[in-house]
Amino acid sequence: MYQFYYPDGKLIKVPNQEKIFVEFYNQCYYLEVSPSAEKEIECILKKSDPMTSGEIIKILEWKTEGKYIEEKDIIQTRYRKISVAEVAEKIGTIRGPLTIDEAKNILKNLCEIDGIGMVYAITLLYFITNGQYPIYDKFAHIALLAILSENTDSEKEYGGIVPIKDSIYQKKINMGKTKKKFLDIDGIFEQYLKEYVYPINNIFGCNYGEFIEANSNRDIDRALWSYGHLFNENEENKKRLRGLLI
Repeated sequence: MYQFYYPDGKLIKVPNQEKIFVEFYNQCYYLEVSPSAEKEIECILKKSDPMTSGEIIKILEWKTEGKYIEEKDIIQTRYRKISVAEVAEKIGTIRGPLTIDEAKNILKNLCEIDGIGMVYAITLLYFITNGQYPIYDKFAHIALLAILSENTDSEKEYGGIVPIKDSIYQKKINMGKTKKKFLDIDGIFEQYLKEYVYPINNIFGCNYGEFIEANSNRDIDRALWSYGHLFNENEENKKRLRGLLI
């Protein structure tokens, strides 16, 4: 049985503890993110029509924290330039559930674009499939590892959440920090399914990855993202945690 905790380290002691965990940390997400911006993203996620260039721009700006440069038709991030036209061309009219092999093919095509690696490609896949394959986020994965390893029961002076040990950080999926021509997309995707998607399904009773009507509810994504940030010991995050405890 999995255990879930509040930011002060207190165990969530109710029969449906995973539901309370999701409800609580889903609300914490909005301490950092505008509800209107999130609503806009959710609207894109639920659409069934082919993805438009405008939607691609909003998704990439949201995920990369970059800015759209209209005269160049690119998303300019801190380190990358991503062609919106190339992304639109690779996606085409595909929208809806995909088999694992179909998903891998989309990822391979997207990763051919300069500035697009596996993390951004999986983000786009998430919207293409209306939530069938969840976004990969390092903080969400840290939260997942914490739940799986039960590393959340120690006391801290600024809360009750103990930082994840280095050995746990090293278990995060290597999304391909290497030259693209050597990128093992099939292997990375299989690891993403095995170590990220299926554990989320087991813990929260989801159906991610299954070829059925997609799961466009982002509550679990938001909750894991919020919870994962509690394991970051930098000063900014300590202030965030103190805010949750007030």
